[in-house]
Amino acid sequence: MIKILSLLILLIGTLSLTNVSKIDGNTFVENVGVNEDSLVKLLPNASTVVVDLENLFSVKQEAKLTKTILKFKKKTTIEVAIISVENFYPYQNIDDYSLALFNKWGIGNAKTNNGILIIVSKKQRIVRISTGTGLIITLTDADTKKINDNEMIPYFKKGDFYGGVFAGLKAIIDFLK
Repeated sequence: MIKILSLLILLIGTLSLTNVSKIDGNTFVENVGVNEDSLVKLLPNASTVVVDLENLFSVKQEAKLTKTILKFKKKTTIEVAIISVENFYPYQNIDDYSLALFNKWGIGNAKTNNGILIIVSKKQRIVRISTGTGLIITLTDADTKKINDNEMIPYFKKGDFYGGVFAGLKAIIDFLK
């Protein structure tokens, strides 16, 4: 009886720390009273510069993206990472997810903060290019929006997610040369 009561108290305490909401059939958890460190632990780890959790790319396509990113880094020291995700758990939006993931993965040089993160979600129908503070003046939000709108989204509309991501990556590289 005491074990059941203890378990019930623990469960109620845990539930009071979160708010759950459904948007378009997707469940989102808003963490209330939970520190940022515990949320960051729930984010995926970076095993390579391309993390394809939605399985949008073939092995060959992923290798080409990786090769392009590493060649660019060697020439410029700018680090680029790409991730495809179905949702932004444990965050409710792509902006918060992007910032947390950017920091967890440590994208970019610590001194120059020159990293770029491309997040694409086929399921959520959204793409974001995030830049480190060292690139904000060089590659502005307006520039990344143009890349999204003109280079990536036309491919996405055709169902070609690799084509869109590669076109966006090439546009970033050409822009920063």
